[in-house]
Amino acid sequence: MSSFLTGYYGLLPGNLDAAWPNMTPAYQNSVAGGRSNYNSFWNTVQQVTVSDVVATPPSTVVATIHIVYKNGQDENDRTTFGLVKNGTGWLIDTSHVG
Repeated sequence: MSSFLTGYYGLLPGNLDAAWPNMTPAYQNSVAGGRSNYNSFWNTVQQVTVSDVVATPPSTVVATIHIVYKNGQDENDRTTFGLVKNGTGWLIDTSHVG
């Protein structure tokens, strides 16, 4: 689970086509706001890094997400992710900051 989440953020912001399928359709629509909003958000990002990743089976991962925006702003958010199985892999289904 930890390597999945690290791998997902490793695709961002440069490879949106590869990152997009790593979320459930419900997450893509409700949280990401659809593909155009997802693209618009990530196009404002210069760099993203993931640290302090802790997986708690069966399906929770907590990580610090550090985003540096193209305008120079940056933020660190401790985020809890709920993952669901997708065959032999995972998909992001929920997230909560804080």
